[in-house]
This record gives sequence, C-alpha cells and structure tokens, in this order.
Amino acid sequence: MKEKEDINMVVEISKGSLNKYEYKTKENKWVLDRVLEGDMAYPEEYGFIPNTLNDDDDLLDVICINIHPIYPGFHVPIRIIGFLEMIDEGKSDDKIIAVNAVEPRLYHINNLKDIEKEKLNEIVYFFSNYKGKKTEIKGIKEKEYGKELLKKCQILHESKKKNWKK
Repeated sequence: MKEKEDINMVVEISKGSLNKYEYKTKENKWVLDRVLEGDMAYPEEYGFIPNTLNDDDDLLDVICINIHPIYPGFHVPIRIIGFLEMIDEGKSDDKIIAVNAVEPRLYHINNLKDIEKEKLNEIVYFFSNYKGKKTEIKGIKEKEYGKELLKKCQILHESKKKNWKK
C-alpha cells in the first residue's frame, strides 16, 4: 500500500457529472453554477485544494484521476502527478493533475508517464471545450511543476489571508 499524501482535495464535481457545482468560499456554500451542454461530462473528479489561491483569485483546481465517482464535498487524499497549464478568459487557470492516493488500483501511478495517453488527451479535450467556448491549453507539465504550483498557491493564500484579517 502506498503512503497517504499530506495533500487533500475537496471534490466539487464527481466524475461523469454534467453538473458544474462550485464551492463559494466567501459565502461558505455550495451552488449549482451551470449544467454542461451536450453530452460532455467531467472525465475525472474535479475540485480544489483548500488554503490555496491561484492567479485567477480562485482556489487551486484539481483534476483527480479515480476509478469511481466521489460525492461533492468529500476530502480526498491525492498524489500530484502533474498539472494542466491553461488560459481561461485571458487569465491563467492552471489545474493540478492528481491521483486518488487511497485507491489501490491506482497505486502504480506516480508520474504522467504512468497514465494512458488517451486519458490525458480526454482531459485536454474536455477542458478545451467544456465551456462551449475555446479555452487555451498551453500544455501538460510534470509533477515537479505541479508541486511548485501548489507551493506558490499556498504562499499566495497566506499572503492574502494576512490582508483579509486587517
């Protein structure tokens, strides 16, 4: 059995869902943001890492490869394997790519090279088209870059949090 990671994500959207749920941190509530058009469904679990802040002033997004859907609101231990570099409406909207760290059938996945190319292509295709308008995918980067992104977003959250308390 793999060791559990110290990093947890919160699931916002279950794998296979057409519903785009979002957790509104300022209001401390869950909302149904929209329903995806057509037959595109989220290819994997989607959510965020608590106590982070990305350049888009939102929590750091996570695409978590998993076997079975997990309900929104649950915390899931993850293992970072990379990140999707993305631009949405002119802003950086990078997303960590991770694996459910407590799913035994996924213990062998530690890097992007451990994922089938078709799965990565499905993720890229989904995030290129899911809004009904084109987003720009700049590429997929290895886990070292994903871990750097996490650290940067944790530092940004801490620096902004100090200003929130004033």
